[in-house]
Amino acid sequence: MKRLISIITALTLAVSALAIERAISFEKLPPKAQKLINTHFKELTISYITKEYEVTHTDYDVYFADGCHIEFGRKGGWQQIETRGDVVVPLALLPESIVNYLAANHPGVGVMKVEKDRGEYELELKGGAELSFDHNGRFRWYED
Repeated sequence: MKRLISIITALTLAVSALAIERAISFEKLPPKAQKLINTHFKELTISYITKEYEVTHTDYDVYFADGCHIEFGRKGGWQQIETRGDVVVPLALLPESIVNYLAANHPGVGVMKVEKDRGEYELELKGGAELSFDHNGRFRWYED
């Protein structure tokens, strides 16, 4: 049994080592990612962009000079947005039900980070509160 676990661990590490990350230009981002940046983050200066190839997927990471960061999937859909300072996540990028919940329960509080995984959303608000919503945008939990 120990030998099997060792073999599985070694294979997992070998597959992980196959990830390749390369710097790319803005023009090499998927069009959908370019549009999101040009629409919602055009006032920010891009520091650098990477494309990471893994066995199961490809990700794009855009890093801005002020510390903001956006992660995009293979087709250019955002997966994570993290902002800093006075920059907040544009509410236009969130489902209407989440925007309505925020307006009713946290009016005027900016979203500093949002992660989207399999349609579920996890948000971090200015001040540190964390909220979770299901794939339909229904509130799940809150942690202060």
